[in-house]
Amino acid sequence: MLNKSQVNSSLISIPVASLVIVTFLILQALTALRIFCFFKMPCDPYIYPFLSYPMYKGAKKPGSIVTQLNIFGILEDLSEVSITNQDLKIPDANLNPYWFRRYYLPAIRGKKNQVVKNQVINEFVDIYQKQYNKKLIGIRLEKQSFVISKEGIKPQEKITEYVEF
Repeated sequence: MLNKSQVNSSLISIPVASLVIVTFLILQALTALRIFCFFKMPCDPYIYPFLSYPMYKGAKKPGSIVTQLNIFGILEDLSEVSITNQDLKIPDANLNPYWFRRYYLPAIRGKKNQVVKNQVINEFVDIYQKQYNKKLIGIRLEKQSFVISKEGIKPQEKITEYVEF
């Protein structure tokens, strides 16, 4: 037979455990749907128990087009250097891959108004110039598309855009 303390503890532990489980499920869903990152995606340690791995937005089927964007800085001697978030080597949440793609790339591609574009590009260039102590005179954005087929991945025409400052 159950005594009063066993009954009371089970009456409390079941709702508490249920609340903890529901809370974790809600946090997992909010993180997966990127509700927490309207402006930037947090880095790995901050979202660890809920989502510590990249997720696919959707399956890629034959005929799907995948686009790869590369940024190259043009130096004073007209040589070019590839610039990625890893190249900048600054442990800042603003330079994780998601923020790099959502903030810097649209500005460089001209998808923001001119004032915002200039501000973002200047910030990007300043970060690079301080890190490498080299002066950039322009940026080249290279857009390479690939088509997924049953025979493999087929490259499409490469599009190049230049930004001078």
